[in-house]
Amino acid sequence: MRSGNTYTANGAAEPIKAIVAQIKTDDLEILFRMDSGHFDDDIITTIESSGCQYLIKGKEYPTLASQVTAPTIAFMKGEEGRETTELVTKLDTWDKDRRLVVSRVLKPEKDRSQLSFLEGNDFE
Repeated sequence: MRSGNTYTANGAAEPIKAIVAQIKTDDLEILFRMDSGHFDDDIITTIESSGCQYLIKGKEYPTLASQVTAPTIAFMKGEEGRETTELVTKLDTWDKDRRLVVSRVLKPEKDRSQLSFLEGNDFE
């Protein structure tokens, strides 16, 4: 139980250690699946050092956004306007490189078209 004004990642590494200590065996692979509130170096380092895997929805940090929007990055097209790419990089606050899979979804046409002050097809 924590206060409502406590950030999601604060103190989350310790329960991860306790979970792993309680259930880890040689023949059990543990995969932690977490939301963006847990996209934190301390949490990721704890999971990695425990020999476990993780899937965490990341935040759009400026370092990551600038790398993903570089012209050299190629996205693979998927279904329904989804595209993905993979890169290995180190964010500003991290000590080492990590593999990241970036996914983007094309907005619906009505949400990506330019708005106009004039209705109709009479003007360009």
